[in-house]
Amino acid sequence: MIELSLIPVYGSSYNTDKDMLKDCNEGKDFKIYPNGPYTSIRYIDRLKCLYERVTLTRDFFNYKVI
Repeated sequence: MIELSLIPVYGSSYNTDKDMLKDCNEGKDFKIYPNGPYTSIRYIDRLKCLYERVTLTRDFFNYKVI
């Protein structure tokens, strides 16, 4: 399975998945882990075409599929 993980940027950190998902849905930037460019919800349809699974990751132990 080809999976893409997105991590918070600009020093953002999230205490809950709900807060992270809210920011994602509002168009805040996330970084493609580990060395990718920044991206946002505006490009999610394209990312879903390229990867089987796209996840938001706040601590690499908890994630949300978007």
